[in-house]
Amino acid sequence: MNSVIIGTVGHIDHGKTALIKALNGFEGDRMPSEKQRGITIDLSFSHLRSGDTNVAFIDVPGHENLVKTMISGAYAFDAAMLVVAADDGLMPQSREHIQILSLLGVKSVILCISKCDLADDARKAEVAAQCREYIGKFKNLQILNTFFISIKDPASIAELKNYLFNIKPAQRQGGGVVHYYIDRVFSLKGLGTIVTGSLINGAISKGEKLYNCDLGKAFNVKSVQIHDEDTPLAQAPNRVALSLDAKTSELQKGQILSKKGFFRGFNEADCTFSGEILHNQDVLFCVGSK
Repeated sequence: MNSVIIGTVGHIDHGKTALIKALNGFEGDRMPSEKQRGITIDLSFSHLRSGDTNVAFIDVPGHENLVKTMISGAYAFDAAMLVVAADDGLMPQSREHIQILSLLGVKSVILCISKCDLADDARKAEVAAQCREYIGKFKNLQILNTFFISIKDPASIAELKNYLFNIKPAQRQGGGVVHYYIDRVFSLKGLGTIVTGSLINGAISKGEKLYNCDLGKAFNVKSVQIHDEDTPLAQAPNRVALSLDAKTSELQKGQILSKKGFFRGFNEADCTFSGEILHNQDVLFCVGSK
């Protein structure tokens, strides 16, 4: 099966979660706190399938206090749908998300001007030009296409949906060694401990052992699922759920699963910093989904 991972990014309340629901019927705001506040707090995952092609969505929060959650999802994107509301235009978290995409090497951007039922043609063109100008400042970012959409206009959603099925996975470096960051841990009756994550490199099969680099411990893979369907083998790139013979309490978001002997840990890292920084200022350092 051909699979591609698409992230939805942009400012809070610009319609990212509503767009996903219009595309595939998935309700991304699933937590009581999300429904009450009307914003995406955690990463949400869903997919869209046509024949042998599968599009996996990672919907990230747009609130300024949840940027580290956005970063934990963005490393897995093959492309990003930047959602910008036609009435608001480019806002602070839109700009911040664009910066993060550039830093993480997510080169491909699909520009979606949303809420087009709330703006005239001149305003929609103005917002699109504003977005293109800002994205143009980042030499490693490319706008693949621009769509003017409204969840009240089924034709605009259908046009975007058809386009997504033609996106190709990003070329990834690596020799095929399993590279899987855990982004959720939970338990299900009859299945035990479940982890979900984005498989960036390699393949995982039922019955093999995966090594948790953070714990220095190997776990047996009891079952493998891709979007709620059991499969004997999952290959990158894909959103994958694994049932492991582990205690739920010992696994955490951000831990990496791989094959023993390929990765090792370090206590120090050399970094380059882009932008302004002050003496003694605290900075946030993210690795994968940690």
